[in-house]
Amino acid sequence: MKMNIRTTVIALAGMLLLAACGDEPLKPVTVHLVGDSTMADKPDPGNNPERGWGQLLPEFFNDLVTVRNHAVNGRSTKSFIEEGKWNNVMQAVQPGDYVLIQFGHNDQKEYDPNRYSNAYSDYRRNLEQMALEVRDKGAHPVLLSSIVRRNFNDEGTLVDTHGPYPFVARTVAAGNGIPFIDLQQMTGDLLTGLGPERSAGHYLILEPGTWEMYPEGRVDNTHLNERGAREVAGMVARSVRELGLPLAGYLDREHNLTRVLVVVGGHSYDTTGFYDMLGSLGQFHFDSVSHPDAGRLLASEHIHSYDAIMFYDFITGMPLKDSAIYLNLARRGMPMLFLHHAICTFQAWDGYGELVGGKYTVEGFGNDPSELSGYRHDLDLTISVLDKQHPVTRDMEDFTIHDEGYSNLWIRDGAEPLLVTDHPNCSDTVGWVNRFDQSDVVYLIFGHDNQAYANGSFRQLLENALNWLTEPSRK
Repeated sequence: MKMNIRTTVIALAGMLLLAACGDEPLKPVTVHLVGDSTMADKPDPGNNPERGWGQLLPEFFNDLVTVRNHAVNGRSTKSFIEEGKWNNVMQAVQPGDYVLIQFGHNDQKEYDPNRYSNAYSDYRRNLEQMALEVRDKGAHPVLLSSIVRRNFNDEGTLVDTHGPYPFVARTVAAGNGIPFIDLQQMTGDLLTGLGPERSAGHYLILEPGTWEMYPEGRVDNTHLNERGAREVAGMVARSVRELGLPLAGYLDREHNLTRVLVVVGGHSYDTTGFYDMLGSLGQFHFDSVSHPDAGRLLASEHIHSYDAIMFYDFITGMPLKDSAIYLNLARRGMPMLFLHHAICTFQAWDGYGELVGGKYTVEGFGNDPSELSGYRHDLDLTISVLDKQHPVTRDMEDFTIHDEGYSNLWIRDGAEPLLVTDHPNCSDTVGWVNRFDQSDVVYLIFGHDNQAYANGSFRQLLENALNWLTEPSRK
């Protein structure tokens, strides 16, 4: 469903890394991982397809971070403590270190007295003991809920297998002022979005004869392959940033970028040229999803791991029921940037124009021919900047662009025009900002093909718009 595309990283001036909270140089730090097999390092990675997410976590941090993975297959809070493994961890922990603790998969196994920990008594007490001992040593505990098992019912609905354990972990964290990362929720949203078939690509689902270690194949819906482990490690890294932990200052530059989801589908375009353009922008990481898969992701909690959504889709027949997804995004304040033909999407929903700030009405939809919009290819548009103080257009000069133009657009009264043209075959207003519910929205008419993608003013507008939409003060 989701693919990584090119990103551009602006290099730091000099070799000195500065802390996120000040101008002091970052000092080396150790991150300790404590948990079960879903986190643990796996041996012989060249021949073994299984990975714990902790095995991939170092990829997300810079060289000042040492990740020590103490997680062990099959352990619960009870067995990890009783076997002396927790004592070994505490001997290694130093003031200022971070300790990420994830248990639950094995604590729930009532049939095994060596591992079973009642969620509301032993499990809760063990987690609290671990976290407070870390804090007492001057280190930083972080609690995590377990990743979900890939357990879908016959209707394709993901079924919970963890019972009260994630809730208890969250409760322990909240009651003691400890940061909490809800991997149960995030991985559940990911699998729900992918669905039963595509989610198999993240777990240890192997065809016979594909791995020498598993000649007969394997169906393991608990443990991850490399792709799945990297996805979960990324969730942890992003959560570190979203929680505002000082550890976020150590994230590798690529993984400390502003995250933007690009929604496409319904219109052919030069993918290489388009993503090269996005890659030329500032410190952004772009992921892309196409319809119809986009709907599941936009409706999931996982969407809120993104800082903004860029719509470059063209689905005139979008089902009216999907309007609830967009209304929910706006209600929760998701910043949105709509480009070019995205204004044509969702013809059946009148409220779409209120959201975007304007609407293109396709032929056959309006009863009055005068209400219909039109388009012309290969126009040389002269663009005037109305407001050179607004962050989207600040200090920009008037410019020209060779692009497609749309005529007879409906523009919402509350939308604030930023860019206009006097071309007779194009609507006067070609760029605006809009406020809908809790969301800030930008629309830019540009983006038909490579001539637009290569236009420096268009690229500057995109970068300005994304910077404005995602600045912390707007969230």
